[in-house]
Amino acid sequence: MPTPRLVDLHLHSAYSSDGQYAPAELVRLAEGAGLAAVALTDHDVVAGLPEFMAAGRSSSVETIPGTEFTCDLGERWVHILGYFIDWEHEAITRAIDDLTAARAHQAEGRLANLRALGLVVDEEKLARVARGQLPVGPVIGRVVLNDAANDGHPLLEELRRPPKSEAPYFHFDRDLLSHGKPAYFPVRRMSPAEAVAVMRAAGGAAVFAHPGDRFRLPEDKSVFAGLAEAGLAGIEAYCSYHTEEQGAKFEALARELDLVPTAGSDFHGADVKPHVRLGDITHNSYALVEELRARCGTEARR
Repeated sequence: MPTPRLVDLHLHSAYSSDGQYAPAELVRLAEGAGLAAVALTDHDVVAGLPEFMAAGRSSSVETIPGTEFTCDLGERWVHILGYFIDWEHEAITRAIDDLTAARAHQAEGRLANLRALGLVVDEEKLARVARGQLPVGPVIGRVVLNDAANDGHPLLEELRRPPKSEAPYFHFDRDLLSHGKPAYFPVRRMSPAEAVAVMRAAGGAAVFAHPGDRFRLPEDKSVFAGLAEAGLAGIEAYCSYHTEEQGAKFEALARELDLVPTAGSDFHGADVKPHVRLGDITHNSYALVEELRARCGTEARR
């Protein structure tokens, strides 16, 4: 029986500020893991794609150009993945300019709110950890949680105990910076439907990332149905956020709506997400790549 060709369609590089590895190193790791294809989907940027695609040209691993846009749907964040995008398309560059401005405003507000709560945020350390990029929530958490000046702060105690201590920076983002949390700072970002339109304009296929993180079935079915009508190509059914049961439910919904049920680990590296390993997902057949490519009508860039 032939060895199955496996993929991971949700990876982050150091260009995400909370990613650990250079894009070329991700390709090397994917080759070592025996994967047939991987997609680079950095947060609200595409700067790592030239290096990533170049590394793919000298590798057995097929490299898929992508990104992951942060969107707002009421009081919930939504992440929309784009695959096979033309990352130099004006729709992408305009959207990234807007997202970058929003992220800069948000970072400033988050730091002010954290300090108002009595937490110390060393901006010099933050710039170093974020490698000069705009810091996302887990990066801020890494700096705050590792500063002895914050030891004993009541807002951090739960993050230092199991089970949250297994991924404390991830939970810092959720427990302190998300909608309705103590240091939440609102900014205006595009809607998921707008993000889908941008991905389509750039020749790509748009996929709803890790939906079980903030959405439930059947209550939120209309959200996915509406985006399917707007041109959504897929739902990330199998990922590190979902149980196998959740994955099966989202796969069934995807098939019902004529969408592709994709699989991606959301790998960042052990520094931020030690519980997530590259390629460690189920239902991650190469057939997903073929289905997504058919939805956007492009050939893989090698």
